[in-house]
Amino acid sequence: WGTGPHDRPKGLSLGVSKVNSRRLLRGQAIAVAGIAVATLLRYGLETVWPGTLVPFATYFPAVVAIGYFGGAAACVTGVVLGVLAGWYFFLPPANSFGIDRQADLVNLLLFAFAAASIGLLAVLLASRIAFARRIEARLHHAHLAGGVADWEWDLRSNQVVWSPALYKLHGMPTGDLNPGPETVFKSVHGEDLAYV
Repeated sequence: WGTGPHDRPKGLSLGVSKVNSRRLLRGQAIAVAGIAVATLLRYGLETVWPGTLVPFATYFPAVVAIGYFGGAAACVTGVVLGVLAGWYFFLPPANSFGIDRQADLVNLLLFAFAAASIGLLAVLLASRIAFARRIEARLHHAHLAGGVADWEWDLRSNQVVWSPALYKLHGMPTGDLNPGPETVFKSVHGEDLAYV
């Protein structure tokens, strides 16, 4: 497309913008809900084990879940809200943004750094899993379109896994259990069996 705003197809930027806005709002809702649940859980744990938990104990898993399910922007929001909630509710003096000891300030900064780091790892993990799923789906469609089939044989466990296209090539229903090596050898032409 050209460089001007009139060179774009009409409605394209608006549609992408709506999708991105919804995704962003969904991520922010995940962040707020995740930190709220972590705060309630932290209060609940405090009643069971008073004074034994670190202030940010429940916020670490919350940030991981927020990063994984909400994305990078949600992760940043989750870290900021986790820092503020842990600081206000659980760092002494409780229910204030005051800091009595320098060690508490260090805890606060370490939590912020560690939560951001593990949140980023969760975002990257979610991204890689989504990418692998897209690649797997493309491979599946390419196999179906090209009539290509593949299989794996784990020699240690003697397990054979067939792709759906291989079942079709052998005239077997896809729902059948993965055939063992014996089934594979039965389907090889007699003259080729020794070679295979």
